[in-house]
Amino acid sequence: NKDYDAYLSYTKVDPDQWNQETGEEERFALEILPDMLEKHYGYKLFIPDRDLIPTG
Repeated sequence: NKDYDAYLSYTKVDPDQWNQETGEEERFALEILPDMLEKHYGYKLFIPDRDLIPTG
């Protein structure tokens, strides 16, 4: 039995090098792709920033 169907990985950009293109890429990775795959197709994605539980 599995918890997730896919692991979503993307490269974070240093805020000092942020531009419109990198903002669009991050939006695609964190908003558009999960919305389509999870809400429309029923996949369960593991997205580290969202799903990883910090431990101490």
